[in-house]
Amino acid sequence: MKTEEQIKIEVTTAVVNDNRTKINDQISQIETEMEDLYKTKIDQDVQDTLEIAETGCTTKSPKVKEQDNKKFQQQLADVRFQKEALEKKLKALDDFH
Repeated sequence: MKTEEQIKIEVTTAVVNDNRTKINDQISQIETEMEDLYKTKIDQDVQDTLEIAETGCTTKSPKVKEQDNKKFQQQLADVRFQKEALEKKLKALDDFH
């Protein structure tokens, strides 16, 4: 028969491992989101460059490009913040267990 202490340890370990798995899954999703942001930005930059190469000019004004860049930077900052928060949770779990 298991003692109460052994049961508590097993349950705690199971909960910690489950939370660790969930956090790792969330980190993977955020990393994918980050990759998608970069791909979108690169694709847009390529399209802009092709447009300039083909026509000699661009349909986007510098102001619109600047707004797009700011939006991209904000999205990237938000994703990084989410990832850092999850990494802190993961570290806390590791320190707890």
